Amino acid sequence: MVLLPLPDLGFLRAGPSQAAVAQIADLLRPLAQQSAQRRLTLAGTL
Repeated sequence: MVLLPLPDLGFLRAGPSQAAVAQIADLLRPLAQQSAQRRLTLAGTL
């Protein structure tokens, strides 16, 4: 088994602040330009 270190995504917690919501929205914005199939493929890897 290979363990990979994950980045600190501390802003992804229950009850996020408005700033955290804005950060998440900025991360997801480029996905809106992808095709539906590409988004489904990416979602399957999460």
